Amino acid sequence: MLLKLLDLHILAWADNKMQKSALHQQFISSLSGKCIENVSLRNYTTWHIGGEAELFLQPACYDDIISAWNYAHSNNLAFNVIGAGSNILVDDNGIPGVIMCMRESLNALFIDLPNRRIIADAGCLLPKLSAQVCKMGVAGFEFLAGIPGTVGGGLVTNAGIGGQNGASLKDVLHSVEAFDLNTGQVVQLEVSELELGYRSSSICDKNIIILKAIFDIHDMDNPEKLASIIKEIKMERRRNQPPEPYNAGSVFKRTSDNKSAGWYIDQAGLKGYRIGGAFVSHKHANWIINDGNAASADVKRLISFIKKQIFEKYGIELETEVKYLP
Repeated sequence: MLLKLLDLHILAWADNKMQKSALHQQFISSLSGKCIENVSLRNYTTWHIGGEAELFLQPACYDDIISAWNYAHSNNLAFNVIGAGSNILVDDNGIPGVIMCMRESLNALFIDLPNRRIIADAGCLLPKLSAQVCKMGVAGFEFLAGIPGTVGGGLVTNAGIGGQNGASLKDVLHSVEAFDLNTGQVVQLEVSELELGYRSSSICDKNIIILKAIFDIHDMDNPEKLASIIKEIKMERRRNQPPEPYNAGSVFKRTSDNKSAGWYIDQAGLKGYRIGGAFVSHKHANWIINDGNAASADVKRLISFIKKQIFEKYGIELETEVKYLP
């Protein structure tokens, strides 16, 4: 009797899975962009960690985004957006629902010199934005050179350099075009409405997806001079940052006393500390490296261990820049 019940349960599960896949395929065929079932996200994160996305979408147009959201909403599926994957840790068990990635599709860049505006799709890589505008003699974007992220993802964390008083996207942003998940409408938002701060914004709280950003052109300069500045910024990053490829950049924000989290981690003697395949960089203590075999659980345990050690030794609560998915 027990075996029969088990067999019935397995058959029902298999039938439900087939029905769900058929529904997915019907949705996929309605899109202009590329959407695939059960895609490994390892190659879409800079940590090179993560399980499969139930549905992985690379939208070709805004209609794809709206259709994907409506499909997820109607079928009670999770809906997440990733950019260059440089500030996320994807669970090895994967992510249910729809994962949308715009970096290889909606990534156009338009420089409007007469109107002193730059329009960049959310999937445009920040180094590309920096390099292209500097070639046109547009100053003020050099700091983005070497930041491994997209415009959309960068705005979520107000990407920048030099801590709380350094340059950030807030300094050059004019407004954004976004998809409001609450209303299902495309909206225009001014920079003040995004509440951009140090490694923070209200974008997630507002439940919106950045579609494109409009930047101001404040200053012009000699392109060769700007290229030289970018070259120096990249060289400085190579001098100070770990050479290992599988990392997510800085893991923790600056502390409440405005010190580098890496300083505390170094002082605590945690450089090189390892859990499984994840270890604290020997070169930069605020970086966690995947040696090629790290599981998401290794990184999570290492982050928790570091936070516990720093709090016990210095009374400082570290806050992560990295977001966990799901």
